[in-house]
Amino acid sequence: MFQAFARIPSYSDWLRETDMTSVYLYERRVLKLLQWGEPARPWRLKTPFHLLNLPYLDKVFPDARFVMTHRDPTEVVLSVASVYADVAANFTDNVDFLYMGELNVHTWTEGMRRAIAFRENGNDHRFYDIHFRAMHQDPIGEVRGLYEWLGEPVTKEFEQNMAIWWQQNAENREPAGHRDPVKFGIDFDEVRSLFAGYLARMGKWTTHTGR
Repeated sequence: MFQAFARIPSYSDWLRETDMTSVYLYERRVLKLLQWGEPARPWRLKTPFHLLNLPYLDKVFPDARFVMTHRDPTEVVLSVASVYADVAANFTDNVDFLYMGELNVHTWTEGMRRAIAFRENGNDHRFYDIHFRAMHQDPIGEVRGLYEWLGEPVTKEFEQNMAIWWQQNAENREPAGHRDPVKFGIDFDEVRSLFAGYLARMGKWTTHTGR
């Protein structure tokens, strides 16, 4: 999100290419501090930016397993560019929407290219894939499948609480706003072509075959 605070392309270039090993080492130190004195439990951490840095993460957390969620990349890029623009609006009256679009198209096409390379370098078995549509159609079934892959039980109480949470949040969930892709200079056909390698793999990944 720091990239949304100001328009500094050189910072984004540096962030995309720098060695993140020291960052993950610091994260591990903080996680150990937070867990000190508590029973040992697996950590469940989330950030899309891991896509760009999986080899560095793997170096520090070699036993990590990954849950990768999937949806139309055009929706993702437009959504993230919109979030960046909303953040930037807190710091300037002149948000550069075209730059936000360009930055996110470049960032996430590169991130996906690196993620594919990491998976195909002997790490595919460490990933569990969930399609966005499948999660909406059968959220409890998808979570049950994930927990089976993790080797963890889904109790009746857990399943009932999931159903209650999903129903309550579905009733209160606001409809997603639809931003104009043209405003961000985003051409959906072009974006899909840039993600062609990912789209070709997504169907295979989300079948759960052999998982």
